[in-house]
Parts: sequence; C-alpha cells; structure tokens
Amino acid sequence: MSFMHILRLQNKKFLSQNKSYALGKKTRAKEFDGYSGSSEIEKKDIHYNWDIGQFFVSGFTDKVKESDGNVVFLKNVGDKVTLWFNLKQNINELNGDKDLKITDDTEGYDQYFETERTDFGKGT
Repeated sequence: MSFMHILRLQNKKFLSQNKSYALGKKTRAKEFDGYSGSSEIEKKDIHYNWDIGQFFVSGFTDKVKESDGNVVFLKNVGDKVTLWFNLKQNINELNGDKDLKITDDTEGYDQYFETERTDFGKGT
C-alpha cells in the first residue's frame, strides 16, 4: 500500500467521523501570473475531467448560508476550525502519467489575496 493510498484512506475516515464542508469548484485561472480571474475548464483543455482534490473546512459547530450565497461557519469556544485539502492524486504522476507532474512555483503570488511574490513550492 502506497503512502498516498494511506493518506486517502485516513482522509476518508476523518471525513466520515467529523462534520465538514467542501469548498469551491474546479476553475481555470485566466491569468497564471497572480492566479487571477477564472473560467470554466472546457473540453479542449488538457485539464478537462481532472480531479486533483478538494478543499474543505472542518471543526465548526454549525453553518449558515446567507442570502448572497456565502456560508458562515459557527463555532463554540474550544472548536478549532481548520481548512484542509484532500489530495486525490499523486502530484508527481498526474492521471497516472509519469511525465505529468505539479511543478514548483518559485515566484508565486495571489492577486486576489494580495500576497507578495514567494516560493509557493508545489502549492500554497
């Protein structure tokens, strides 16, 4: 059993035992410099139908969806709300192809969050 497989099994166990909420959906960055904007991933895109993973939040007591669609997480004293990413693929062999991998972004920044240029590594 591989390390990645063990992590996936642990994540499934965690998700089944804890209240969690999946965030967002897959989109394509319009501008890779600063990761700004987004667009649908079209059928002709090499990334079409890929599923690398999902962000989710856990550790909250309850959640409320506001009229504008935003979700507010409610917590009690002692709750530890945490943002997670459930990785579903080996980032060094995407979609089972040894030639496809996530590469380092040594000069990354996020325009929306106004982060300075930094070494994001293979993810933030």
